[in-house]
Amino acid sequence: MVGNATMHELGIKDYYSRSSGTVKREELSNFKYVFICLPTPTVNGQQDDTYIREYIIEIGKKNPDAIFIIRSTVLPGFCRSFQGIIKLVHVPEFLTEKTWKQDSEWADIVVVGSDDDKLRNEVAGIFKARHKGATFFLVDTITSEMIKYAINTLYALKVVFANQIFDYCRNIGANYNVIKDAMYARKWIGKNHLEVWHQGNRGAGGKCLEKDLEALAGESDLPLLKVANMLNKEYLNGSTKVN
Repeated sequence: MVGNATMHELGIKDYYSRSSGTVKREELSNFKYVFICLPTPTVNGQQDDTYIREYIIEIGKKNPDAIFIIRSTVLPGFCRSFQGIIKLVHVPEFLTEKTWKQDSEWADIVVVGSDDDKLRNEVAGIFKARHKGATFFLVDTITSEMIKYAINTLYALKVVFANQIFDYCRNIGANYNVIKDAMYARKWIGKNHLEVWHQGNRGAGGKCLEKDLEALAGESDLPLLKVANMLNKEYLNGSTKVN
C-alpha cells in the first residue's frame, strides 16, 4: 500500500519488489533517489527492520551518493544509526488503507526528517511540488520518526479507551453509542477511533496500530503504553474480562 501510494503521489514509474518490478534488484543502485516502502513488523515486542537495513546497505555500498527516502515506520534512532555512512531522509506516510489513493493526493501534513539541512530541503522540494496545501514539518530524524509513532499510538490509545468505556457502559446500563456520538460532536475529540467493533473484531488491529503500539511500548518502556498494549492484546484475542 505504501509503495503504491508513493508511486501514485510522486509519479514514480520504476520500482522493485521481491514479487515484481520494472527494474532488477541489481539496478537499484543506478538511481539517485531510492524510496524505501518496506514493512517493519513487530516480533516478540521488538520492531524488525531487517528488510530495510538489507536494502540500504546493499544499495549504499554500490552507490554511496544515493539518497534513501524512508517512507516506512521506523523507531527513533533508526536513521541516525547510518549517520555519516549513508544519506537518509525520513518522510513517513500518513495513509488509511481504504483511502490510500486520496490520502496520497491530498496530504494534510508532510513530515521531512533529516539531520542534514541541505539534504532535508532538497527532499522537501520534491514533496512541496506535489502538496502545495499541506502543512510541512521540516525536522531532525528523531523528531520525524517520533511524529509517526506519536500519531499511531494515540490512535491505538483511543481505540483501547473506547473499548474500556464500552465495557463499563455495558456494566452500568449506559448507551455507549449515544456517548460515542456525543464525544464525536465535541470539536476537540475528533471523528475517529471510538468505534469498538472493527471488521467483526475488537481492539486496535490492522496493519499499523497493533504493531506500532507494541513496538513503542517496548522501546520507550512508558507505563501508559505498556498497559494499553496489554489491554489491546486482550481485546484482539477476545480474552478481556468484563467486570
